[in-house]
Amino acid sequence: DRVYALIQATSDNTTVTVDMNGDGTPGQLDLNRDGTPDATSVTLNAGNVFLLDRVSGVNPITPLYSYDFETGAQGFTVGATDGTPLMNWAVGVPQTKVPPSGGNCTANCYGGGPNADHTPGGVNCWGTDLTDLYSNNINGIYLYSPVYDFTGKTNIEISYWQWLEIEGNNYDYARLQYSTDGGATWTDTYVYGDDPSEGHRIDTAWNRVAFDASAYADNQSSVQWRWTLQSDSSWEWGGWYIDDVVVGQ
Repeated sequence: DRVYALIQATSDNTTVTVDMNGDGTPGQLDLNRDGTPDATSVTLNAGNVFLLDRVSGVNPITPLYSYDFETGAQGFTVGATDGTPLMNWAVGVPQTKVPPSGGNCTANCYGGGPNADHTPGGVNCWGTDLTDLYSNNINGIYLYSPVYDFTGKTNIEISYWQWLEIEGNNYDYARLQYSTDGGATWTDTYVYGDDPSEGHRIDTAWNRVAFDASAYADNQSSVQWRWTLQSDSSWEWGGWYIDDVVVGQ
């Protein structure tokens, strides 16, 4: 079972804090839902609702499947819109790139990716290119999870650690998508790059992200996720790196 708290403000500029330990000290809140605490309070206006869920130590995720990729692909596969793209996802040891030293760099090159995977004591992760910046003119390269049967299971979630370096502002796109019909159709559950207000992104550390998949995955006999990268005709960046994937409930 899980514990949730639904808080609704009755007046403007209501500051909400949560004393999670009962010691009079406001606890850390993950307002961006990326696995990293970023505030100790949230301000609401009249009628606004704040849903507090997944309190650390109260709402633990029970792993059903977990992957650190230390033994290789672990059932993950790759694909591409173009059949044979200039580059594609690969599993292995990431190497920091220093622009413009990358072979894919032509001009305006940014980011360098991680110099190590996320798993403590590990070496491997998945990356769009482990040794180079990602290429221009990539219509779509895909990293596919295995297909899961969640019949009889509820409260499905997916989480993973990522390192993302991408040109934003509607130029390049990083997407996490899901399919429940054997890959016939895919639906976005996370997109970076389609909101001009986000700007470009250069991570400087691994970040955990988690998504509630219950609305589409609960009791489904065929669920699959894929991570996809698209790029335009200019500006090369460090790319997208994925590690320590957990599918749970």
